[in-house]
Amino acid sequence: MEYRAAQTQVRESDHRIERAFRRAYVAAHLITGNGRRAEQIVVDAFDHWDPDWETDESLLRLAVRSAARASAGTCEPESARGYLPAELRAVLGLPEQQRRCYVLRVLEGLTRLSSAQLLGLNRDEVDQLTNAALKRLPAIGEPAAPAKAEFGLIWLSTLDWAD
Repeated sequence: MEYRAAQTQVRESDHRIERAFRRAYVAAHLITGNGRRAEQIVVDAFDHWDPDWETDESLLRLAVRSAARASAGTCEPESARGYLPAELRAVLGLPEQQRRCYVLRVLEGLTRLSSAQLLGLNRDEVDQLTNAALKRLPAIGEPAAPAKAEFGLIWLSTLDWAD
């Protein structure tokens, strides 16, 4: 009986780690606009994360901070975005600075000051870019962007991650 309980615990732990990794990857991908760069960032964050002692949110914070400080690098083909739901693909269609502000402020829920510091902008620029993104998203296929603000990246955890 102890063996089965241990097996179940290992499976639950593996699932938790996989879910945390995916969530951090999506956030990094949205911030950088580049899946390969996001993968590098999350792998590096994962190397600095101890799942036995730290929360899933810790991994997410590590990845988001690194992604916000990173440059996007080269553009990726549209096919590399196919795993994302349409709403998040629309976010990738935003201009870089608008996208980064939108993800940090609306999806991640960071403060103006934190977002400004991570992006090397002032608070007014963060507000202007975030507002521009909110206005632009309905035009590129994101009808409910303002409503998602209250959910932050918790909304991402509700996505169906079927393999």
